[in-house]
Amino acid sequence: MTKTSRGFTLVELMVVLAIIGLLSSIVLVSLNAARIKARDATRKSQVSEFKTALELYYSRNGNYPCGNSFCAIGVAPLSSASPLNTAGPQLMSDGDISIYTE
Repeated sequence: MTKTSRGFTLVELMVVLAIIGLLSSIVLVSLNAARIKARDATRKSQVSEFKTALELYYSRNGNYPCGNSFCAIGVAPLSSASPLNTAGPQLMSDGDISIYTE
């Protein structure tokens, strides 16, 4: 009567580990692609929200805000030393732009 071994051989274990490693790397690559797509969708949404906020600002004030004190005629600066300038804070306080914290 011969004795049979019921365990796995080293080669079988190495093949199983190689298959598991290959499958896990495929899953990680697909998760990274999904993360990139989600980040891009968030950015597109934020740009769209900013565009809407600027259009609402224009409809209320008749001009677009600009980023510095050297603005074209009819454009309100977003920030300046003048306390009369409220273009930047007004975009947020009117609820046109929400503040993102990531």
